[in-house]
Amino acid sequence: MRVRIDEIDAALMELMAERFRMVDEVRTIKSAQAAQAGSPMRPVREVSLMRRLMALRRPELPVPVVVRIWRELIGGATQIQAEMRVHMPATALAGAAFRDLARDTFGTMAPFMEHEDWSGLVAAISDHADDVAVVPASGRGWVEALLAAAADDVGVIARVPMVAEPSAADGFVLGRASDEAGDGCRTLIALAGGAAPDPAGLLPGGAELAPVADGAGKGGRLWLVSLDSALEERALDALKEREGDDGLAVRVLGRYPSPVE
Repeated sequence: MRVRIDEIDAALMELMAERFRMVDEVRTIKSAQAAQAGSPMRPVREVSLMRRLMALRRPELPVPVVVRIWRELIGGATQIQAEMRVHMPATALAGAAFRDLARDTFGTMAPFMEHEDWSGLVAAISDHADDVAVVPASGRGWVEALLAAAADDVGVIARVPMVAEPSAADGFVLGRASDEAGDGCRTLIALAGGAAPDPAGLLPGGAELAPVADGAGKGGRLWLVSLDSALEERALDALKEREGDDGLAVRVLGRYPSPVE
């Protein structure tokens, strides 16, 4: 049995080497083409890959093992194609569990840059087109910094973790989208207003509405709305009819593929 395990390990090493050889060929092809704006991260493709792997998984193989192995492979392949720095909040801002989530998502080859404040984090990805940032799903600091940023092409491009599982932390990835959001994607909208009433009645069925942490603090009330991208136009029409009432402001923060269930 030990001999067979050694044989399997050798086969796995050869298959992983072949995978990275293919990644290097992709990098060579891309370098010969016109430079592509935005992060080398491909959230739609990555979620599609994770969904396919979950369908192929056999009961003997635990879900966390599959996710951890392929997140490391994907992260390493991304860094081979183009160095992509990952900006993240310092532990004091988001906690140790969120730090671990960020590192598990992007892998050990990713260069991480920690920031002590949200405005600095958003400014960093605004200034570097290839970089991304990972931010907690709750907390108003990064939302307010993104709303105040001048870079309209920076927004939410992914949800983490990409495979839904019990987790001590969750969040979003900010950057410049490099692939198209298609079927199964969701749109994230920020609603802000001083005395604006709860906007739940304006949203279509299936929309997820959550007040941002510290929503009654400085800057007035703040909500995040997540809904199927197919409903985006109808939802925005309804919300914009109310825009300005009681200071209500509406802004699309980005689009991201739905995590694998």
